[in-house]
Amino acid sequence: MNVLKNLSLFRNEYIYFAILCLLMILSLEKGFFFIVLIVYLYYLWKTSPQTLKVGLVICLLFALRVELVQRKPLDPSNVHIVKVTSLKEYDQFTSFRGKVNHKSYQFQYSGNHQFSIGEVYEISIEELEDNNGDIPYTFDLKKYDKALRINGRYKVLELTKIKNTVHINQLITLVDQYMKNSIPQSYGYVKTMILAENEEIDESVLEAINDAGISHLFAVSGLHIGLLVVMLRKGLGYLLKKDYQSDIALTIFLLFYMFLTSFSPSVVRASMMVMFILINRYKKLQLDTLDIVSLVFIVLLFVHPYYYLQLGFQLSFLMTFFIVLARPLLSYDDKIKSAFALSMIAFFASLPFVVSLNQSVNVLTVFYNVIYLFFVMFLLLPFAYITFVFPIFDDLYYVLITLFEYSVLWIEKIDIFKIDFVMNKLSYIVVYYILCIGLLIQIEEKHVRRSWVYVSSVFVLFILLQGKFVVYSSVHFVDVYGDATVIQSSFDRCNILIDTGVSDSYDGLITYMKNKHIKRLDYVIISHHHDDHHGELEDVLKSFNVINYIDQSNVDKYQDVTRCGDQQFFFYPLTKGHHNENDNSLVMSMYVGRDHYLFTGDMETSREKEFIALYDVKDVD
Repeated sequence: MNVLKNLSLFRNEYIYFAILCLLMILSLEKGFFFIVLIVYLYYLWKTSPQTLKVGLVICLLFALRVELVQRKPLDPSNVHIVKVTSLKEYDQFTSFRGKVNHKSYQFQYSGNHQFSIGEVYEISIEELEDNNGDIPYTFDLKKYDKALRINGRYKVLELTKIKNTVHINQLITLVDQYMKNSIPQSYGYVKTMILAENEEIDESVLEAINDAGISHLFAVSGLHIGLLVVMLRKGLGYLLKKDYQSDIALTIFLLFYMFLTSFSPSVVRASMMVMFILINRYKKLQLDTLDIVSLVFIVLLFVHPYYYLQLGFQLSFLMTFFIVLARPLLSYDDKIKSAFALSMIAFFASLPFVVSLNQSVNVLTVFYNVIYLFFVMFLLLPFAYITFVFPIFDDLYYVLITLFEYSVLWIEKIDIFKIDFVMNKLSYIVVYYILCIGLLIQIEEKHVRRSWVYVSSVFVLFILLQGKFVVYSSVHFVDVYGDATVIQSSFDRCNILIDTGVSDSYDGLITYMKNKHIKRLDYVIISHHHDDHHGELEDVLKSFNVINYIDQSNVDKYQDVTRCGDQQFFFYPLTKGHHNENDNSLVMSMYVGRDHYLFTGDMETSREKEFIALYDVKDVD
């Protein structure tokens, strides 16, 4: 208890410790921020030596904690004892997470076997190859595994069941099975609202929700926890006479709920804030909201130093921090005005995350947030809880779901206010938040500096027009399955795509090109029609303004040298109609500035002999 009382010693200073932890994290990502960290430590030394001392201790402890959670791979030459903690079945294999010596690993088994949570096996393994292409700006499996404490991925070669045991995750399975059986129509939405898992919602609806910028309303967070706390406090008030008894019961429920949602970052953050608020009240620590947010941030990083890699963690704390900072601007008597102000804050706080996911933002998101905030708060969310407890309301809740889905799919078609751009450098994101926080503070002080507005305006214009400031022409061989080459001229003069690789569900090639500030493709060239060269073509044509398309059917129209920006290319006339599609590959010389590239598709020996006999190509870089 004395430890809790000691928390008040650093009242109003926890934000400095949180910033210190944040700078250490940024330093791990980008070396430049180590300089910023040194400058910040110097600032603390000048302004508050006592805060600096405590901060240095926190730095040391955090560094030690990071070292303790380093990845511990398994030795494939040994057999291992694994306990199944979660699983998911696919058509061709079963993927399950298991504990080996109290460490988590992901396993894949292709045999015909029915697994259950809690079962213990003796297994022989081999390391699972990462088949995801290493494409920048797309899904990073290594970071994903770090965020979820997965120490490695392995293929199970042989297994022998040892015994059945009880595991706490079996309860999650029981809750999930109860919802699936008792509320089949609204199952996906109730699961999303209660268990924070949205994989049962139709993919097209999820895309529409993301495009509208309202996905945060469906992440179990402060809104959901707040409503649960209000409902529980009301119910417990009738059952328990003393307030402290209700608060103890509430704390136990929140701990249980964190487990039930697999410790979703937004749930953990919101639940721990409630607990710290209760501790603050009972122990009279006199901590303010910013202190509590900072304390929760620090505690969670010490529990799991790589928690910050989870998007939910980043977004949850940023949104909370901005809302706390903007509290004076949200205190309207009119609920509509308050909701609109909150929507504006949420829009700007989440903007880098939205453009990271969608490479665009819809300006109408501010209005959508207001509309759907009330719809979720007063209808979808409370009815999810009611339907969970009383399945008889399944049909009625499904009507609400249908209305919601119809509306978001309809507004998805309104794209005239959608702005395509990216903010994919950490330094840009940091500058963006500095400008936003500075502007927010000045608005609260009712004194907005003209110079700040000018700097912010220049920054916005630069972000929107980044493609025009690409100084060097470049050639990118994208790591897709198959072939895909992106050729980009300086100052957005010409963009060419040669082949697209196979079709993929995560649109890696498209995401990569958008993050290279490409909005227009002057030429799309398909060397030949095999899936690993044209599989993603349809998505490319939908996602970009394609000016010219070239393949075997119309290549004869391009017999002369074609110039585009500082690029020029030429197709070598060769015979057509080969039975082997690889030997129908287009062969072209491409000059980018002074560099000469020869693209040959997948031509094989007979085509190569024909080409060598007809042409003497030299000076290929």
